[in-house]
Amino acid sequence: GAACGGLATLSGGAGTVRNTISAGNSFISGGSTSGHDAFGVFLSEGYNLIGRNNGSTGFTHTSDQAGTNASPLNAGLGSFLNNGGSTDTLVPFSNSPAIDKGRAFGLPSDQRNLPRTFDDPAIAAAGGGDSSDIGAVELAPAYSGPLEILSATRFGEAIQIVMQGNPSDSYGLQKSENLTP
Repeated sequence: GAACGGLATLSGGAGTVRNTISAGNSFISGGSTSGHDAFGVFLSEGYNLIGRNNGSTGFTHTSDQAGTNASPLNAGLGSFLNNGGSTDTLVPFSNSPAIDKGRAFGLPSDQRNLPRTFDDPAIAAAGGGDSSDIGAVELAPAYSGPLEILSATRFGEAIQIVMQGNPSDSYGLQKSENLTP
């Protein structure tokens, strides 16, 4: 069996991976914690961050970042939380090695349906990359402008509205049956 807490290919084929983070994963077996962040054969299309690459092959693209069991790569991610969007995500810290080292591959938004790409001018993009962040979440710079609605998504009878505004201001949301411009 595979000793893996992250990505795994078990069918004998190669898994294609791009702009993906797999780091800090583990599983408990027999009372001890172990595992790899990737296990099996992979075809990297680049811009991946793998914490511990032991047990896998294929992460050889020049833009891939991979650690080992002896020297793991810390992805610099926050806790698994609802950071907006329909699924929980891990937001990268501002000093994460994932920041500006990815490629959007034509996707205009991240997993939370917020815009990609925010370029931090202090961080050089990976070769061939577009300054997107690696992974599901694009870290946006601190916002200090007026209130903006970023997205509105209907979930059955509910509506999720994602907004950004100056953190020092107060905002309210009102419901009205008869809205007029």
